[in-house]
Amino acid sequence: MVATKKAAIINKWLILGIFVAIVFAFFVRRGTETGNQEMVVKAAMARDIAVVIESLYAVPGDVEYIYPEDVSKYTIIVKDNKVEVSSSGLEFVRSKTSKYEYVGIGESIIDARVEDSSRIKILKVGSEIEVLPHDGIV
Repeated sequence: MVATKKAAIINKWLILGIFVAIVFAFFVRRGTETGNQEMVVKAAMARDIAVVIESLYAVPGDVEYIYPEDVSKYTIIVKDNKVEVSSSGLEFVRSKTSKYEYVGIGESIIDARVEDSSRIKILKVGSEIEVLPHDGIV
C-alpha cells in the first residue's frame, strides 16, 4: 500500500513537471517573438496597406502610390478584402501572419501576392486597384 502511494505521488510530480516545462517553453517562445517586434511591424504594415487601399477608392482619377517601407523580408497577400503580411522564405510556414481587413467597393476585387521585392506599388486606374512589386527608386 505504501509503494502505491509513493508511485502515485511520483507520477503526480512527474506530470506536473512536464506541464510546467511545456508552459515555460510556451512563454519563452512568445517572449522571443514579442521581443523582436516583428509581429508589431507586420501588423502595422498590414494596417498601412489596407488604409492606403481604402483611401485610393475615395480618390478621383488615376493614382500610383509607392509604399515607402522596405518589404523585402515579407510576403504580402491582398485577397478577399484582406491584407496579409508574413515573413518571406522558409520562415513563411512557421511565422505568424498579420491580417487587416479593408472595405472593398462593388466588383473591384484585388488578388495580389508580392514576394522578394524591396517596395510595393499600389496602382489605381479608373476604379480598379492593383498591388504590384516595385524595385525602382522611390
